[in-house]
Amino acid sequence: MNILFLNSAHDWGGNEKWTYLAIQCLAEDHQIHLAYRDDLIGNRFDFEIKKYKLPFLFEGDLFSIIKLIWIVRRKQIDVLIPTKRKDYVLAGIAAKICKKKNILRLGIVRELHNKWHNNMVYNKLADGIIVNAERIKSVLLKSKFIKNDKIKVIYNGLDLSNLNWVVKTSKPPENCSFLVSSMGRLSHRKRFDYLIKGFNQFISATGTNDSQLEIIGEGEELNALKDLTSKLKIEDRVNFSGFLSNPYPQLAASDVFILLSRNEGISNALLEAMYFKNAIIATVAGGTAEFIENGINGYLLEEVDIKRIGALLQDLYLNPEKRKRLGEAAHQTVLRKFSLKAMKDSLESFCKEVL
Repeated sequence: MNILFLNSAHDWGGNEKWTYLAIQCLAEDHQIHLAYRDDLIGNRFDFEIKKYKLPFLFEGDLFSIIKLIWIVRRKQIDVLIPTKRKDYVLAGIAAKICKKKNILRLGIVRELHNKWHNNMVYNKLADGIIVNAERIKSVLLKSKFIKNDKIKVIYNGLDLSNLNWVVKTSKPPENCSFLVSSMGRLSHRKRFDYLIKGFNQFISATGTNDSQLEIIGEGEELNALKDLTSKLKIEDRVNFSGFLSNPYPQLAASDVFILLSRNEGISNALLEAMYFKNAIIATVAGGTAEFIENGINGYLLEEVDIKRIGALLQDLYLNPEKRKRLGEAAHQTVLRKFSLKAMKDSLESFCKEVL
């Protein structure tokens, strides 16, 4: 198959990581192309595929539509896979004109109110929808115009072959025997402010001086979060790593990984932390409850409670055997449910089914 992925993002996040992995695995057997907007995105796809930089100005951007039509016809594209809301429309228009297939990829829970615009984007212009959690599918099916057979749940896959060496080379920060980590875009949706407050609650309760919090990512909330650590007087205990193209040594050295998102699909960062045997604390957001069993391979929070976060950290700090048990169970969950091969096989199968 000839497949064209579209990604109009300015910043790197979980959606872009999924696109990277999907292209990486499909490129083994198919001709893969990528249309992107920002060099920050395009340059990170560092393997041999055809790449095209487009303006992606808005949903009716005529130049981008004409360019997409040219790519589809010139490169004999069979399937377009847009990954952002704006891309859904542009890809859908180009696909209809060229009589090709348009399969949306949605990685977050999104309620579709029954308006003509959503009907056009997710029904009329879409031949299929890929989601990465049953929860996303169930919410989409509440819309009158979405049919069950149009949606395919495909869990995120991890390229585990590239991760095994990390454990041997990772080391915790100096003078740190208990490392808490989190990763993602520093945005309001991720609730890093609650994480910092919960970590402070843990420090206050235990008086520990050998624990640190590592926050990996970049985004618009960075300065506000740094101000918060200063206000709480724990700036020396919280490290903001920024974006890391290789965050695996940090995740492998970490003891506990916390994800407090308001909304998710299934987080790649969470899966990676589970693979590296972190004890997990996560909110019930998106598809998290589909693979985290409370008290078995992690802890699920129905609501974000700062005192509860602090108490869980205190318990995990004082009980290393419990940390180890939860981490091992999390690791086995990833091995069982989230292989890159399973993701590749499902993507191929669904594309062929839609065709």
